[in-house]
Amino acid sequence: MQINRVAGLTQDTIASFFEVAPPDFLSTPFGFYQIAPIRDLIAGAGFADPEIHTVSETVQIADAITIARGFVEGTPAILQIRERGGVDPADIVATVAEAIQDLYGRTLDGRGSDDGAGLQIPLQEIVFLANRT
Repeated sequence: MQINRVAGLTQDTIASFFEVAPPDFLSTPFGFYQIAPIRDLIAGAGFADPEIHTVSETVQIADAITIARGFVEGTPAILQIRERGGVDPADIVATVAEAIQDLYGRTLDGRGSDDGAGLQIPLQEIVFLANRT
């Protein structure tokens, strides 16, 4: 989550709404980034010679609420939030959006960067391709 800062920020923000057993879904896909252990798991599952590709890209998002909604409501984190109850997911989305704006900026009207291009969010993924032996 150090590279995908929005994921870490979202995870921390979600957790701040829960005193006990905070939802932790985002720590799984975004916390699973060390290549050697993943390669070992792939080999242990009967796959050989995985191709490994690291893909980094900066995505342009019109506003912070869009990416906040995606990370909160567009992942299984929303199931964990609803399961625990006591918190309106819309409040979490709004708080995440505010934190994203604080990190990546906003225009005078509260949307995007000062150059009108929207928020520029760097993301990275690691892709493994392998065939079963």
